[in-house]
Amino acid sequence: MKKGEYRTYGFAYEMTDLSLSITRFESEYKNYTELNDFLLISNDASYPFLWFQSVEDIDTCFILIEANTFFKDYKPVINKRESKVLAIEDMKDVKIFSIVVVPEDPKKSTANLRAPLVVNFEKKLAKQIILDDDNWQIKTPLFSEEG
Repeated sequence: MKKGEYRTYGFAYEMTDLSLSITRFESEYKNYTELNDFLLISNDASYPFLWFQSVEDIDTCFILIEANTFFKDYKPVINKRESKVLAIEDMKDVKIFSIVVVPEDPKKSTANLRAPLVVNFEKKLAKQIILDDDNWQIKTPLFSEEG
Protein backbone atom coordinates (compact mmCIF):
# COMPACT_ATOMS: atom_id res chain seq x y z
CA MET A 1 0.00 0.00 0.00
CA LYS A 2 1.29 3.45 -0.89
CA LYS A 3 1.48 5.94 1.92
CA GLY A 4 0.56 9.53 1.27
CA GLU A 5 -2.39 11.86 1.20
CA TYR A 6 -5.51 11.03 -0.83
CA ARG A 7 -8.29 13.48 -1.45
CA THR A 8 -11.98 13.06 -2.03
CA TYR A 9 -14.93 15.44 -2.11
CA GLY A 10 -14.23 17.70 0.85
CA PHE A 11 -11.93 15.27 2.65
CA ALA A 12 -8.25 14.47 2.80
CA TYR A 13 -6.96 11.20 4.23
CA GLU A 14 -3.43 10.41 5.28
CA MET A 15 -2.56 6.85 4.27
CA THR A 16 -0.89 5.81 7.50
CA ASP A 17 -3.84 3.84 8.82
CA LEU A 18 -4.24 0.32 7.44
CA SER A 19 -8.02 0.60 7.78
CA LEU A 20 -7.93 2.93 4.77
CA SER A 21 -6.38 0.36 2.50
CA ILE A 22 -6.58 0.49 -1.26
CA THR A 23 -9.01 -1.92 -2.89
CA ARG A 24 -8.55 -3.16 -6.46
CA PHE A 25 -11.74 -2.52 -8.46
CA GLU A 26 -12.47 -4.89 -11.33
CA SER A 27 -14.72 -3.14 -13.84
CA GLU A 28 -16.19 -4.19 -17.14
CA TYR A 29 -17.80 -0.79 -17.68
CA LYS A 30 -15.95 1.26 -20.30
CA ASN A 31 -16.08 4.47 -18.23
CA TYR A 32 -14.14 2.86 -15.39
CA THR A 33 -11.70 0.39 -16.98
CA GLU A 34 -8.79 2.79 -16.41
CA LEU A 35 -9.63 3.25 -12.73
CA ASN A 36 -8.52 0.34 -10.60
CA ASP A 37 -7.50 1.56 -7.15
CA PHE A 38 -10.14 2.79 -4.74
CA LEU A 39 -10.38 3.68 -1.08
CA LEU A 40 -13.41 2.63 0.94
CA ILE A 41 -13.88 5.55 3.30
CA SER A 42 -16.21 5.77 6.27
CA ASN A 43 -16.53 8.06 9.24
CA ASP A 44 -18.94 8.48 12.12
CA ALA A 45 -20.35 11.75 10.80
CA SER A 46 -21.60 10.20 7.57
CA TYR A 47 -22.73 6.79 8.84
CA PRO A 48 -24.43 4.75 7.33
CA PHE A 49 -23.03 6.21 4.10
CA LEU A 50 -19.52 5.42 2.85
CA TRP A 51 -17.41 6.66 -0.04
CA PHE A 52 -15.73 4.47 -2.64
CA GLN A 53 -13.13 6.94 -3.88
CA SER A 54 -10.85 6.48 -6.89
CA VAL A 55 -7.20 7.04 -6.07
CA GLU A 56 -6.46 7.83 -9.73
CA ASP A 57 -9.29 10.34 -10.29
CA ILE A 58 -10.51 12.67 -7.52
CA ASP A 59 -13.76 13.26 -9.47
CA THR A 60 -14.78 9.58 -9.34
CA CYS A 61 -16.43 8.73 -6.07
CA PHE A 62 -19.45 6.56 -5.33
CA ILE A 63 -21.71 6.85 -2.29
CA LEU A 64 -22.39 3.43 -0.77
CA ILE A 65 -24.45 1.79 1.93
CA GLU A 66 -24.33 -1.67 3.37
CA ALA A 67 -27.61 -2.73 1.80
CA ASN A 68 -28.78 -4.86 4.69
CA THR A 69 -28.67 -1.76 6.95
CA PHE A 70 -31.70 -0.44 5.06
CA PHE A 71 -33.09 -3.66 3.59
CA LYS A 72 -33.05 -6.41 6.22
CA ASP A 73 -34.19 -9.12 3.79
CA TYR A 74 -31.44 -8.33 1.25
CA LYS A 75 -29.38 -11.50 0.83
CA PRO A 76 -28.15 -11.63 -2.77
CA VAL A 77 -26.56 -14.77 -4.16
CA ILE A 78 -23.12 -14.33 -5.72
CA ASN A 79 -22.69 -16.81 -8.56
CA LYS A 80 -19.64 -19.07 -8.97
CA ARG A 81 -18.10 -17.00 -11.76
CA GLU A 82 -18.17 -13.78 -9.72
CA SER A 83 -16.94 -15.62 -6.62
CA LYS A 84 -13.95 -16.83 -8.64
CA VAL A 85 -13.19 -13.35 -10.05
CA LEU A 86 -13.29 -11.94 -6.51
CA ALA A 87 -11.25 -14.87 -5.11
CA ILE A 88 -13.90 -15.48 -2.44
CA GLU A 89 -12.90 -18.34 -0.17
CA ASP A 90 -15.00 -17.42 2.86
CA MET A 91 -18.09 -15.19 2.86
CA LYS A 92 -17.05 -13.72 6.23
CA ASP A 93 -14.39 -11.78 4.30
CA VAL A 94 -17.02 -10.23 2.01
CA LYS A 95 -19.34 -7.25 2.37
CA ILE A 96 -22.03 -6.26 -0.07
CA PHE A 97 -22.68 -2.58 -0.73
CA SER A 98 -25.24 -0.74 -2.83
CA ILE A 99 -24.42 2.33 -4.85
CA VAL A 100 -26.63 5.24 -3.80
CA VAL A 101 -27.93 8.01 -6.02
CA VAL A 102 -28.71 11.21 -4.14
CA PRO A 103 -30.84 13.63 -6.18
CA GLU A 104 -31.49 17.27 -5.38
CA ASP A 105 -34.06 16.15 -2.81
CA PRO A 106 -32.09 13.68 -0.61
CA LYS A 107 -35.36 12.14 0.64
CA LYS A 108 -35.70 10.64 -2.86
CA SER A 109 -32.35 8.82 -2.71
CA THR A 110 -32.23 5.36 -4.24
CA ALA A 111 -30.00 2.31 -3.88
CA ASN A 112 -29.04 -0.06 -6.66
CA LEU A 113 -29.90 -3.49 -5.23
CA ARG A 114 -29.76 -5.22 -8.62
CA ALA A 115 -26.05 -4.51 -9.17
CA PRO A 116 -24.27 -4.44 -5.79
CA LEU A 117 -20.63 -3.70 -5.19
CA VAL A 118 -19.07 -6.80 -3.65
CA VAL A 119 -15.84 -6.29 -1.69
CA ASN A 120 -13.53 -9.11 -0.63
CA PHE A 121 -11.65 -7.45 2.23
CA GLU A 122 -9.22 -10.35 2.64
CA LYS A 123 -8.01 -10.13 -0.99
CA LYS A 124 -8.59 -6.36 -1.39
CA LEU A 125 -10.78 -6.92 -4.46
CA ALA A 126 -14.06 -5.28 -5.43
CA LYS A 127 -16.47 -5.68 -8.32
CA GLN A 128 -19.91 -4.47 -9.20
CA ILE A 129 -21.93 -7.52 -10.17
CA ILE A 130 -25.33 -7.87 -11.81
CA LEU A 131 -27.59 -10.26 -9.95
CA ASP A 132 -29.64 -12.89 -11.76
CA ASP A 133 -32.53 -12.31 -9.32
CA ASP A 134 -35.26 -10.05 -10.79
CA ASN A 135 -36.63 -9.29 -7.31
CA TRP A 136 -34.01 -6.58 -6.73
CA GLN A 137 -34.40 -3.23 -8.46
CA ILE A 138 -31.87 -0.70 -9.76
CA LYS A 139 -33.65 2.28 -8.17
CA THR A 140 -34.94 1.16 -4.79
CA PRO A 141 -36.03 4.10 -2.58
CA LEU A 142 -34.02 4.39 0.65
CA PHE A 143 -36.73 6.25 2.51
CA SER A 144 -40.47 5.71 2.65
CA GLU A 145 -42.75 8.31 1.10
CA GLU A 146 -44.56 8.76 4.43
CA GLY A 147 -41.52 9.95 6.44
